[in-house]
Amino acid sequence: MAELLKRLHQQNVAVDYIEKLLAAFADGELDAMPVVAAHHSLPDEPPVRLSAPEQPLVEPLTNREVDVLALLAQRLQNKEIAEKLFVSNQTVKSHLKNIYQKLNVSSRREAVTQAYRLGIITRR
Repeated sequence: MAELLKRLHQQNVAVDYIEKLLAAFADGELDAMPVVAAHHSLPDEPPVRLSAPEQPLVEPLTNREVDVLALLAQRLQNKEIAEKLFVSNQTVKSHLKNIYQKLNVSSRREAVTQAYRLGIITRR
């Protein structure tokens, strides 16, 4: 289980949640398991994301919405995003609706462009 969590963390999938799960393991298990920092650059990782409080928005994106946005920047389809985040396709659609509203955009491309412009995600 710890190995799976480590791999998900390295892929920058649900980082906040994975870190909470990893913290639940006994200290001995974590010491034997190197964990890549959330902002470490690996070729297949999504763009670096900022935490919600650092966002320059009236209504900040939730951590999960930022996760979805980072995967949008990789040009993934809803189904692929749902699989990576272990949620339903409908949940992804709901997150996208919220993202579009909060960023005041109407398309995936506009959402990613606005997120880069605002510094919510950054290019590697």
